[in-house]
Amino acid sequence: MQNPNRAPVPVAPKEDLIAKFLELQQQELLHRGKELELRKQSQEYDFNFAKASLEAQSTDLKDVRKHQRGQRLTVLIFSGVIVLFVGGFMSYCLTIGKDQIAMEIIKGAIFLLSGGAGGYALATKQSQKNKSEAPDEDE
Repeated sequence: MQNPNRAPVPVAPKEDLIAKFLELQQQELLHRGKELELRKQSQEYDFNFAKASLEAQSTDLKDVRKHQRGQRLTVLIFSGVIVLFVGGFMSYCLTIGKDQIAMEIIKGAIFLLSGGAGGYALATKQSQKNKSEAPDEDE
């Protein structure tokens, strides 16, 4: 009869089991090493891709700024030519004694400029209103 209070005697593991266990541990360490190397390589590829992406984005932004600067310059030159043309025509009208034509051109310019300024102010206010409402919709 066995004594129930007595702990069982541990059985010593067999040598072939220990050897197999150590071999499996060694294989697992090799696999972990390969996995770490693959992760490192993946991170390296990700870093290189991000670096190339940032360089491309930087180049694109430079090109966009250059294009916008060219557009602004074109608009300014065109506007300057129009102003010079209208000013020259008004001075010609004044020199030949047609003051009424010059006054009508000035009235038209005032109406156009005031309408443009009012439209610009309205559009600016509308865009600010839309910006302030946008975060409320997301919540």
